Amino acid sequence: LNPAVDIRILNILKKDMSKESLYEFLRNELKIPLLRALEELELTHVSSSDAKHLGIQTGTCALLRKRYTYTTNGRCVEFVRSIYRGDKYRFKMELRSEGTFER
Repeated sequence: LNPAVDIRILNILKKDMSKESLYEFLRNELKIPLLRALEELELTHVSSSDAKHLGIQTGTCALLRKRYTYTTNGRCVEFVRSIYRGDKYRFKMELRSEGTFER
């Protein structure tokens, strides 16, 4: 999280986030309008530190995910970097149309 967007973001350290999502907190409590998120997925080889946490060998293939979330004025409010084991991860996506597929 980027406190440069709004110093009140640090209030999250005092909250029980098991009952509310990060985005609900930003939108509802801090009134920070979120516009979009950019998410990247790529294959990588895990470092020794990541391998230790994941219980796999250094250099093993894994999936690296990065997400950047932006406010309506274009400021990055969130950056997430996650590493997933290649042998334990499933990616599923559903795409929807706002209208109908029929013409």
